Amino acid sequence: MLRLTREQVIDRLRARLLTLTDEDRSLCQAAKDMGIFCHGFAGIGASGLAENRPWLEEAAGHPLSADELEARANQWELARQIFHDVKLSCDVEAIDHAFCRGWLSFTDVELARYHEELLGEAVEVVGAARG
Repeated sequence: MLRLTREQVIDRLRARLLTLTDEDRSLCQAAKDMGIFCHGFAGIGASGLAENRPWLEEAAGHPLSADELEARANQWELARQIFHDVKLSCDVEAIDHAFCRGWLSFTDVELARYHEELLGEAVEVVGAARG
């Protein structure tokens, strides 16, 4: 089995996950739509979006549907990526923890599982263990 550091696994995942995003689709949205990785916005849910970031709905001046709320959260993720000059939601979330803790949310075991799921290769995360 291939042995990689946590940083190497994250770099490999980052490269793969970047292929699923674009200027209109954050990783949180892609993960939710495709049912992969952390499941993105699906893991947070509309009530979690509204509860943790009520201004997403308040700015509209009326209640938003789950899809509308998610669309605003997606736009906000993309704007934060530009502001922080990073390419993925996980990188943004590791900086300011708006919806989760980004890469910091995942144990080494979870990262290894995601590596196998997304890249088709089993790995062992070596070095300073997390979780």
